[in-house]
Amino acid sequence: KPTKNMDRAYTAVETPFLDSVSRDLTVAAIRGQLPFLVGREDEVSNLLRAIEGGNQSVLLVGEHGVGKDAVIHGIAEMMVAEDVPEVLQDKRLLSLDIPMIVSSEGGSGAEERLLHALQEVGRSGNIVLVIENIDRLIGSGGVDLAAVLAGELEKGYTFVLATTTPQAYSSTVERSVIGTKLEKVDILEPERGDAILILESRVGAIENKHKVVFTYQSVAALIDYSSRYMHETFLPEKAMVLANELALHV
Repeated sequence: KPTKNMDRAYTAVETPFLDSVSRDLTVAAIRGQLPFLVGREDEVSNLLRAIEGGNQSVLLVGEHGVGKDAVIHGIAEMMVAEDVPEVLQDKRLLSLDIPMIVSSEGGSGAEERLLHALQEVGRSGNIVLVIENIDRLIGSGGVDLAAVLAGELEKGYTFVLATTTPQAYSSTVERSVIGTKLEKVDILEPERGDAILILESRVGAIENKHKVVFTYQSVAALIDYSSRYMHETFLPEKAMVLANELALHV
């Protein structure tokens, strides 16, 4: 699969500004820079069903650390393998850097920068946008960038995969103009068995970095103890934090 912006039909165009304010997740997947998705079959199925049902933009709603980014990275891996609905085949999945849109040049011109990026998406014709923490678009810098995005989504040339937390969804996104353009998919904290599998798939990097080995029993204990004592954060991230701290201590 190409690592440049061109699609197989050779109809896509260069997107220099968009490339400067985004990360290409499909290229990262090609280069093996994204972790494999473990579990989450139901969430992925719901996400793909929403997209396939009419190019619908999707909002993943879940607490910080439960794996919203992992689901999106899994979609990028599936796009590279072309194990996705036709609407996602031969597409680039770009994660838009909202702080760069909002904060560059002292915060002025955010609306123009967002429109510029979206216009390049429209001209290219082979891009799907990822917008993490989409609630940050609402009222940013004194401008409701969510309204700008909603207006462009109305034109139908692209759709987005966005993320937010349950708190931000209920207090901000749900009642905003962009909330009506997004189909909500809940990402819940994984059950114990799934959390163990997820940690098993990630712990190798920690082992390599710190020259330690985690047994299966220690992985299970990390899940159990982080669940018992770390109540402000969520699996699997809190178990990963604990694994890193433990490996460093050892």
